[in-house]
Amino acid sequence: MERTLLPRVLDATLTVRVGKPLGSSRGGWRKEITFDLEEGYAVFREKCLMKLAEVAARSEVAKKQLQLHDSSDIYLKRANNDSQSKYVRLSEDSFQPTLQLRWRLLQPKDRQISGKFRFQAFLYVRSTAQAPAAFHRAIAARIKRDRVQRMAHEAANSISFGPIAAHHLDIVQARRPDSTPFEVPEDNTTPQAMELDRQRERSLLLEAQRVEQAEQDSPYAYTVTDPGESPFTFKNIMAVTIDEDTAMKFCMRHGLLARVRLCKHCDREMTLHVYHAGTDEEDRRWRCCRSGHPDNELSVRSGSFFSRGRLLLSTTLRLMLFWASGLPVGRALEFLVISNKTAIDWWGGVGHVVEIDETSLKKKSKFGRGRQHEDHWLFGGVDRNTGRWFGILTYSDRKKKTLSPTDRKAH
Repeated sequence: MERTLLPRVLDATLTVRVGKPLGSSRGGWRKEITFDLEEGYAVFREKCLMKLAEVAARSEVAKKQLQLHDSSDIYLKRANNDSQSKYVRLSEDSFQPTLQLRWRLLQPKDRQISGKFRFQAFLYVRSTAQAPAAFHRAIAARIKRDRVQRMAHEAANSISFGPIAAHHLDIVQARRPDSTPFEVPEDNTTPQAMELDRQRERSLLLEAQRVEQAEQDSPYAYTVTDPGESPFTFKNIMAVTIDEDTAMKFCMRHGLLARVRLCKHCDREMTLHVYHAGTDEEDRRWRCCRSGHPDNELSVRSGSFFSRGRLLLSTTLRLMLFWASGLPVGRALEFLVISNKTAIDWWGGVGHVVEIDETSLKKKSKFGRGRQHEDHWLFGGVDRNTGRWFGILTYSDRKKKTLSPTDRKAH
């Protein structure tokens, strides 16, 4: 086909890619070019280099510091399905023949629609910017390792960060590249963390002053006569659990229950009331009925370990003593008037896995022929952690009422 069939004014899309020519580079920046076929390859190449300058001037591209390779050649894609390795390097001699070849490969309808088709040109460059330092995930091991740098910074500068700010700085340092010296980042989070630490210190100071004042005014502020003796001995626990009032005072004295509660409406101390005194339904609740706000009422257990429990305080303290002493749940039930289910729910387990199974010791007859022997079943189990095991012959009786007592006894 004659060359005159190729229009004089043509359009092309220039793609600027970072990488080696005819390699496996992907992506890039695209610019549209209109050129005159009669002007030749030199003018077309200069237009491509001008488009490269426009791309390099972008703010998001400038940091890559793009530079041309030693040969600033332009490459053309001859067919739609050509890979990069088949791109044609343009020159003065191959410029028009390559364009004509690409034009002949077009469908007739693509030639007829003006402005629809664009030649695909490529210009390869290299980036001289240094690769960014690799950041890391702030895993627990890195945080623990880099915490030393923060502590050294505190010692060298005679400063001390609060727990919130220190935790934030440890995470920031752990994410930085290895061998990066410690420095306080100039971000918004660090001042916020420091302010939270200051607010926390003020809150703790106010709470300490409030507790100290409450200890002076509260009728439940007692002094332990012998600080060297533990208050949680068997003798002491049994003595303070003779009734609910004594058990409550013991818990308040040792921080298990709050000795003072503040009303959420007026921020003043609430009063402790006793309901149904002397009965099994005896209940103690904090109340504030001052004028100017709705009545406020809280259980004496609210906000404590006992808040969700339904057992009496005295019973719970004894149960905790037996549990801490390693007493088996079966023995504890002998001292506490509670159900098996309640004791097991409180007791929990020791985290051991016990495998239980049964096997038949019956003598088998071949093909079911001959004399049929009596069935003897062996029920047993083994602890995976300790290797301790148990086993008992149940003969032909494998009912629940037979196996359950055996299982509990082994436990």
